[in-house]
Amino acid sequence: DPGYWLVYTLLRSDYSYRLISYLYYTKSQQPRDPTAFRYIDYNIESIAASRRVRQIQGLLFLNDEYADNCTEIVPRIHRHLLDWCSTLHQRGLASYGYIQAIEGDTLTEEDLEKYGTRWVPVPCKAGEIRVTDPRIPYGALGPAVRPRRTILL
Repeated sequence: DPGYWLVYTLLRSDYSYRLISYLYYTKSQQPRDPTAFRYIDYNIESIAASRRVRQIQGLLFLNDEYADNCTEIVPRIHRHLLDWCSTLHQRGLASYGYIQAIEGDTLTEEDLEKYGTRWVPVPCKAGEIRVTDPRIPYGALGPAVRPRRTILL
């Protein structure tokens, strides 16, 4: 879809137009499926080392989401990633893998208050696309309470 390609191009920090987009995976959840997770889709160490983030991610929603059964994000925390990275090191919780799981003391209520943010549900309607910066933590509550189908692009 040329419109989707244009949105992706304009939202990338490097405005790269030579993109390869492919269906990454599809998800079909049913009530009571164990869907709870929280993480950030980028290695925080790379960001702390001043490496640029040259990716974005998109989801296509095949049915309506509701606040009790949707993706949740932590808006604006990307502005505080270096400080959060330092905090994770102090706690011995820094990840050196491709992603940073958010569990236990990784991102506490005190951290959220310090950074002036919180976990916010962001439900989408069927046919909508959500494009997200991978520096924004996201997740979902669980278990699922109703069917939900998405495609990660």
